[in-house]
Amino acid sequence: TVKGADVTYVIDVFNQGSVDAFDIKVVDYLTDTVALSENDSNGWLLVDTNQLQKSIPGPLAPNASERLTITLRISNTAALGPLDNYAEIIAASDIPAGPPTRDVDSAPDAINGNDPLLDDEINDSGLTDQDDHDVATVTIGRFDLALTKTIQADGGKPGSGGDPQDASIGVGEQITFTLTVYNQGDVDAYDVRVTDVSPQGLIIDDSDLNFNILQGWEVANETIGHRVIPGPIAPNTSASINVVMYLVPPTSPFYPAGGYASTLINWGEISAASNIPGGPAVFDEDSTPDEDATNDAGGQPGSAADNYVDGDGTGAIGDGNAATDEDDHDPAQFTVVPSFDLAIVKYPLLDTIGQNAMPIITATQAITYEYVIINQGIQTAQDITLMEHIPDGLILNDPNWTPSNVIGPGTATRTYSTINLTSGNGYTDTVLFQASPTIAAGQIYTNIIEIESATGPGGDPNVIDIDSIPDSDGFNEIVIKDDFFTDNYLANPAL
Repeated sequence: TVKGADVTYVIDVFNQGSVDAFDIKVVDYLTDTVALSENDSNGWLLVDTNQLQKSIPGPLAPNASERLTITLRISNTAALGPLDNYAEIIAASDIPAGPPTRDVDSAPDAINGNDPLLDDEINDSGLTDQDDHDVATVTIGRFDLALTKTIQADGGKPGSGGDPQDASIGVGEQITFTLTVYNQGDVDAYDVRVTDVSPQGLIIDDSDLNFNILQGWEVANETIGHRVIPGPIAPNTSASINVVMYLVPPTSPFYPAGGYASTLINWGEISAASNIPGGPAVFDEDSTPDEDATNDAGGQPGSAADNYVDGDGTGAIGDGNAATDEDDHDPAQFTVVPSFDLAIVKYPLLDTIGQNAMPIITATQAITYEYVIINQGIQTAQDITLMEHIPDGLILNDPNWTPSNVIGPGTATRTYSTINLTSGNGYTDTVLFQASPTIAAGQIYTNIIEIESATGPGGDPNVIDIDSIPDSDGFNEIVIKDDFFTDNYLANPAL
């Protein structure tokens, strides 16, 4: 067993006499390193600071026996090695509710240590063993787990190009962490609860929920997740698990106020473990398992304490001293690459039926579109050029566009050279159209707007949108991406 564990003992009471026994009182002697476990439901009563008592009402017939069970909790201060626990019969009677009856080869009392002892001997005359008193010995082993957290791969979102060895990601990208649990003790480890404590905005990836859930991850809130390694993890071996995380964009409700720092730290920690399947959480020799990433010795990212697994846990919180690092806790630091991500939505102001609808128009009818350019990234966007793809049946008639009058099919562009669209904000504008006099009844007309190009801060032309490919071809998209939006118009069949 180990410190902090429960140990269940059995106490067998034998009637070796020729008369029934009643009201048999049994005590179990406690020490400062054992106590009655909260998991014990056998009816033992604390009658003294170091004695637990239970009675067998009887009758216990001659040559019969009765078994008592008791579950004790080993203290975290117990010494490694053998630990003795003693039990004794302190009284019994030959009639119900009668006075104590003398035992022929024992002297029942409530004094531990005054009886000769041979373990599990029940037939001695009392000279070398007093058989109403016995001991059970368990050996306390070393329970000691350690954990490291590393970055397995980043990227994974469209356009990320993540390098598996690169500890940097952009907003809207994935990153995969590997958490490895090492058993440095001398007993098996079970039910190892691993906690992931992430910074605001780094969440278990929704798009990989099937992976994460199937692997056993549970989300406590937007910054804490748990997974249990059932074990056994044998001594001198390790077990590794992965978690896929996602750095949310500014449009997410989990996006941190004020944005991201240039570097972020994701923490891993062992929050509980046991020496038996389904057992209580036990004591670790050099760590204090919990899910608080701010109370552990050592763990400074990039220092000697990072990924170190032989610290004794006595150091200062967050320092870089490997020798005193709390080794069940480890950081993984990565760099946040400011992302560039524009999207556009467009809808008609023809009537009040709402966005994304297909209203009915008539010949020569004026149509006003409203569109919103949205900065979903971190970097400021400048010099945003839009392109209208005008279908046959529509006429662009707007002086802000070049050319300002286009009879479909055709294209026109507009560049916003004076706006600086900052992270999380949108810019709304309109474009004016007219239905052609020759539109056909029942015909569907599709009009597309697209972001053709944009620059980053200071006019940087080398920015790359993380989930779109801005261009001038509105019909080359495999699926409708968020840098353009489609509205369909149905000509009035009554024309």
